[in-house]
Amino acid sequence: MKVWSVLVLALFGLSAVAADDKECEVCIKVIDELKTTYNTLLQEKGGKNKLAAAEQALEKMVGKKKADPKDKRLYYFLEPMKKDAARQVTFGKETLKICQSLSKKNPEFCSIRYPLKAAPGTDYSKMRVKELKKILQERGVTCNGCIEKTDYIKRLKETERDEL
Repeated sequence: MKVWSVLVLALFGLSAVAADDKECEVCIKVIDELKTTYNTLLQEKGGKNKLAAAEQALEKMVGKKKADPKDKRLYYFLEPMKKDAARQVTFGKETLKICQSLSKKNPEFCSIRYPLKAAPGTDYSKMRVKELKKILQERGVTCNGCIEKTDYIKRLKETERDEL
């Protein structure tokens, strides 16, 4: 009986982790970049003072002039939690687990997403209306009178020619 309950709990845990494929996409990119910078700094220091290397790597990333606006927003949320994030990186914790633990302290942390980009020739019929609206908004196009999904798809195809 105990084995069965453990299996059920494990399945619920797995479904919660993989709920959204774009969940924490900005966070995962930033934490992976932090881990790489940390590893290079740690090698330079000869493997000594891991926490200082992680904090220095974080400072180096936050100080970047040329960073994606979404990354900069995440750095802003990461600033008050930098010691905790640095400590978790030194433990060698998985990236998604770090993101989820930081998200518990600030729920907006994993809500940041990169904008949707549609290449010419994209099959819009497989996308959700919410995604179609977002692409139109990023293009700066309004869709007055759009009621059905086909209306949005038609407007996207019209504006696609303008972007080429």
